[in-house]
Amino acid sequence: MSAPTVPHDYVGDQPAPKTATRARPGVLYRVLKAVASLRLTVTLFGLAMALVFLGTLGMTQDSIEGTVRHCFRAWVAWIDVQGLVEFGKVFCGVDKDAHVSLKVPFPGGYTIGWVMFFNLLAAHAVRFKLTWKRSGIFLLHAGVIVLLAGEFLTGQLQIETRMMIKEGESADFVSSLTETELVAVDPSDPAADQVVSVPGEVLAGAADWFGHPDLPFEFRVVEYFPNSDVADLEPGAPNKADHGFGLRTGLVQKPKVKGTDASGEINYPAAYLELREREGKPLGTYLFTTMLRRTQPVTVGGKAYEVAFRFRRTYKPYQVHLIKAEHDVYPGTNIPKDYASTVLVQDPELGEHGPIRIWMNHPMTYRGETFYQSSMNTDTTTGAKTTGLQVVKNPAWTAPYLACGMVALGMAVHFLIRLLAFLQRGAGK
Repeated sequence: MSAPTVPHDYVGDQPAPKTATRARPGVLYRVLKAVASLRLTVTLFGLAMALVFLGTLGMTQDSIEGTVRHCFRAWVAWIDVQGLVEFGKVFCGVDKDAHVSLKVPFPGGYTIGWVMFFNLLAAHAVRFKLTWKRSGIFLLHAGVIVLLAGEFLTGQLQIETRMMIKEGESADFVSSLTETELVAVDPSDPAADQVVSVPGEVLAGAADWFGHPDLPFEFRVVEYFPNSDVADLEPGAPNKADHGFGLRTGLVQKPKVKGTDASGEINYPAAYLELREREGKPLGTYLFTTMLRRTQPVTVGGKAYEVAFRFRRTYKPYQVHLIKAEHDVYPGTNIPKDYASTVLVQDPELGEHGPIRIWMNHPMTYRGETFYQSSMNTDTTTGAKTTGLQVVKNPAWTAPYLACGMVALGMAVHFLIRLLAFLQRGAGK
C-alpha cells in the first residue's frame, strides 16, 4: 500500500509522474536554480560572519570609518593579517612582538550582500509558491531585501560632516571628518573669494612636483603625516620649514587612530610642502596641518594668496547662529555631565528657523539634514565655548525601520497562520 501524498507549497524538484516525459529545463531556469541553491545561502552566511569577525579585528589597525569603507562597504575587502596576529597575541600565545605586513583579498560586504539579494529572489522564483500559507515568509524575506537595499543606499548616499561654531558666532559650512583639501584663496575680489581646492589624496600620494592651471603655484611634498600633533620648536632645533607657521612650530608624528581606541579622536593629517612659482622660482617650505584653522599668506608674482590644508568644506545656503552653549562637567573633573547648544538658523530663502535647543538624543532636522550635538570645547584661558555639531544626511534612513517592521510583521503573520492551522487540526479530532 503506497503512502498518502502530503500536499505542500513548494515548486521545483517535484517527482514527475512515471508516465510523463520530463522536458529538459531551459537555460534561464537552470541558472536561477543554481543561484537559488541552499548551499550558496549557507556559504554566504558563513562568509558574512567571517567578514564581521575579520573586520572587527581590522579595527585594531584602522579606524571605524576606514574599516567600514574598506571591508563592509567594498566589493573586495583587503584584510590586514596583522589583525589576526593581534588576536593570536591575546588568545593563542603568539609572540607579542610578532608583526606581519600583509593584506589578503576577501569578498567585501557589497559582494556578499548583492549575491544574497539575488539568491533570495531566485529562491522565491524557483522554490516557493505564492500562497496565503507562506505570506508571512514572503513578508519576512521582503523585509530582508529592504534591509540589504537600504544598507547599500546608505553606503552610497550617506554623508557625515561636522559644523564647529563659537558661542555668539555663526557658521555657513560643514567639514568632512576624513577628507582633506589644500586650498589657495584669492581674496582680491571684494564680492567673493576665488578658491582653488586640491584633494588631500594628492598630497598623500604625491612623489614629484604637482601643478594645475588653476593653482597659482606648484608644490612638492617634503614629508606627509597621516596623523600628527603640533609642538613648539626648541631654539636651534632642526626645522624643515623656512616660512609661515613652521618657523615656530613643528610636527610630531602620531599613530593613526584605531577603531579600538576609546578616545574618540580623529586623524589630523599634516605635511611639509615646498612651494614654487610655475616658472620655477622657489617660494619656500611651509608647514600645513589640519589642526590649525588659520590660513597662511603666500605671495606669488606680487599677488597675495591665503593657503591652508584643512578638512574638506561644503558651504550651505544658510547660516547657523549659536545663541548659547551649555557645558557642564562633573565637579573636580573634565568629564562632561551635559552639554547643549541653542541655535538659530538664518536662511535667506526660507527665513529663520528656531531657536532650537540641540542636546543628547534631541537633534535638529533642517533641509533634509540632521544636526546632532557631538562635542563641546571650552577655552580654559578665555572661557569661550565652541560647539561641535555632527551633520548627517541619509536619504535611506527609514529603510532599517521599515525592514525591521516588515520582518516583525512577517514573523507574527507566519506564527498566527501556523497557530490557526494547529487549532483547526485539534478541533477536527
